Amino acid sequence: MMRDFEVQKKTLSTSGTKTGVGIRFGGDLRHIFLSKRGKDIKDELQDKLKGMVRITGDKLRFDLAIFKRFFQDCVQEIVNHINESFLKEDVLGRLQ
Repeated sequence: MMRDFEVQKKTLSTSGTKTGVGIRFGGDLRHIFLSKRGKDIKDELQDKLKGMVRITGDKLRFDLAIFKRFFQDCVQEIVNHINESFLKEDVLGRLQ
């Protein structure tokens, strides 16, 4: 599951025509979820995420918008850090 996640993350494009991301998961996930929560994971995903994440066969299918949200905070922190770094006086002096 992690390998599929990493591949999808690395190949994600904001300008492409891709509308969703599929990640394979272990078959035991459904059984574990059912035993822990007493509810089918498909039903829970539908109730909580209104079809933005669904199960098709052995894959979790994410709408592209929700998949991108996984990285939104991290990307914003990186952008903020870079902006702060460039605003520091010693960095500005090196760039000129």
